[in-house]
Amino acid sequence: MAPRPWPKRSKADPGRDAVPAVDSPDPQGPWHRAGTVRRLTLALVLAVQTWFATDLMTTVLPYHGTRWLEIAVLSLFAILFLWVSTGFWMAITGFLLTVSGRDRYNIANTVKDDAPIDPQARTAIIMPICNEDVARVFAGLRATYDSLARTGELRHFDFFVLSDSN
Repeated sequence: MAPRPWPKRSKADPGRDAVPAVDSPDPQGPWHRAGTVRRLTLALVLAVQTWFATDLMTTVLPYHGTRWLEIAVLSLFAILFLWVSTGFWMAITGFLLTVSGRDRYNIANTVKDDAPIDPQARTAIIMPICNEDVARVFAGLRATYDSLARTGELRHFDFFVLSDSN
């Protein structure tokens, strides 16, 4: 992934980019409609499920959501339920699309499994530690290093140890 330069601002309208930022060669490609349908479907499922759960929650409350404190509780419940539900449905959808193998817009479908790594590519392998056994941590890091060395692609990786030990 190559970094993009910062867009230049025009002097006539400093709030508008003079150079439009483009994330792909075809930002309105065939995947655009599929993405819109998926997002709308997710939003509809989340809205219905959150409304239903919040409605059930009102039956549990003593005044059935008519007092200001209960309204605050229901509002917080709806936000948190929506948040958890979003994670659940995204995970389920991703799992089903992966298992079925029918997602024609999956970015992994554009690359062969045995394709060589771009010579310009770099990946940082970061090992954060905090008051851990140093020998054990570096043994694990060494195992990762040796595994990558056996693939012959070690030149694409940089290793960093971030220690917050006291």
